[in-house]
Amino acid sequence: MTTLNVNLCANLQTQTELKQKGVWAYAVYFDSSGNNPTWRPLVLDGAVQQGGTAPIALSDVLPSGKISSLVESPEMTKR
Repeated sequence: MTTLNVNLCANLQTQTELKQKGVWAYAVYFDSSGNNPTWRPLVLDGAVQQGGTAPIALSDVLPSGKISSLVESPEMTKR
């Protein structure tokens, strides 16, 4: 089994990027049949997780190695 470390660069971890309330970010992958999503949190409500590195154990159920990232953020407030 191989471990892939998904790293958020220092710029993404700053207050102006991901480190703000209402921001959520994940790495997600599916098994070889496209089922059973596995979600690895990167940012939870503006709190960067695990120092910005998420280890993902790659097993035989992930033959293509395709991992997607998803970032959710609050809507911009109208001024």
